[in-house]
Amino acid sequence: MFNKQRLHKLTLVTQFYNILVRILSGSFFIIVLAFFQEPDLSNILIFLGIFLALSLLLFVVETVKYFRTYYWIEGNRLVLQTGLFIQKEKDIQISRIQSIDTSEDIVHRLLKVTKITVNTPGQGLILDALSVSQYKALSDYLNQLKISLNKRTEDEFPEDKLAVDDNSEVIRSEAEDAPAETTLLQLSVGEIVKMTILNGAIFRGFFIFLIGFNFLTDLPLDDLFTEVGSVFISASIIILLASIFIGMILIYTIGIIASIIKNYGYKVTLSGEHLNIKKGLLETQSQTVPLKNVQTLEEKQNWLMKFFGYTTFSLGLTSDSSQKNNENKTEIKEDGQVVLFPIVKSEKLNPLVKQCFPEFVLSPVENVVPVRSIRRFIQFPVLFWLIIAAAISIMFWVYAWIAGLILILFYGFYGYRSYKLTGYHLCENEITVQTPTLFALTKTYVPKNRILNLQVKQNLFLKRANLMKTNFSTAHGIASKEFKLKYIEEKDAFKIFEWFRNGGIN
Repeated sequence: MFNKQRLHKLTLVTQFYNILVRILSGSFFIIVLAFFQEPDLSNILIFLGIFLALSLLLFVVETVKYFRTYYWIEGNRLVLQTGLFIQKEKDIQISRIQSIDTSEDIVHRLLKVTKITVNTPGQGLILDALSVSQYKALSDYLNQLKISLNKRTEDEFPEDKLAVDDNSEVIRSEAEDAPAETTLLQLSVGEIVKMTILNGAIFRGFFIFLIGFNFLTDLPLDDLFTEVGSVFISASIIILLASIFIGMILIYTIGIIASIIKNYGYKVTLSGEHLNIKKGLLETQSQTVPLKNVQTLEEKQNWLMKFFGYTTFSLGLTSDSSQKNNENKTEIKEDGQVVLFPIVKSEKLNPLVKQCFPEFVLSPVENVVPVRSIRRFIQFPVLFWLIIAAAISIMFWVYAWIAGLILILFYGFYGYRSYKLTGYHLCENEITVQTPTLFALTKTYVPKNRILNLQVKQNLFLKRANLMKTNFSTAHGIASKEFKLKYIEEKDAFKIFEWFRNGGIN
């Protein structure tokens, strides 16, 4: 069934679409500049000629590559052969496949084909495009063959004697035992809108808009401070405030529409040892997350989410390969973080997590930062911004001290939050760490067998105050991620150290 064969013929159409998109996006600024110039028929014809010639050349290249591209299964390997002048083979071991992900842009969906990415710890293969039936047959076959391979030792099932056709009975028996699929979360359009409003991203976009608006319109900020009494009677101020308000509404609207397009039909399912995330309106994406790759669980709440009783839940994953691949569109960040539940009711989170990770305890934390540590959280940032604000006020802008004062107040408040909310909790095989930022609170659950190293630190000043710092790291992405607890009591730091070193707690 999976002898040497080509991709679907409609690959030529999808590649031609990609060519047009790349050329048009690269020529965007030229087109915009030409639009504001007086139309010149000769220039337009020259541009169209270059565009058509370049498109034709690239299409010929992609056509030649299509007819020289094959994929097949050989023993324990999925092989992809491709190349323009020199054909090169790239293969992956089927027994090491971690996930088989799909993505479909608007053209793929219209043509009813899909792009698949087969991921392994070391590398991956991308096949664009296959029909839905081709993808289903290949995906099922690879998954079932992987199970059958992993259940046998080399003595029982030598790789050099493995042939695809000899495993039909084994694969059929494995297919009968395939795990059922359970839906964990499915977001409606209303929930996506709620998620977009509550996650705070639009607020950051609004501040960027406000700064840009300032530079573009040369806002009379000095007048705002010197003529406060005339704010409500000045037509220019009213127009300014109205423009800001309209801009905020536009940013909210664009942000919500973009979020709906990206996350439409967001669905998380559990099947055996894998989680699957599927979403997208114009471009649908299906991403598989192997449970065995999960290093940490993370719950994050900002102020708005906490007020309305919602939270965000994500996974920390490990991988031996970099995610920097323009064609591999997944939600895994470079640090290995992937959002599983972008918005979920707080009281519903633990039951959902227990379905996927029954071995996690998910204990609440105990706040451990003593009162005498407050100044240590704020003294250096406050001193830094005080010096910067004073220097700018003296040399450039007299009102810079106002921005400095605001930053000082922010860091003072952040120091207080750190004192109130930093904490941890130890179980026999798991540590829960809670760390605040200015606008959010992060709670991370880390199994002890995922911790790579753990340190406790103390300088002379901390020793006099009986305080310590502790930090540990776990594998995340292609590197590691560090977790810190700063300015905690000595006894708490040594308690964590002994827990890690001795393999348990008293």
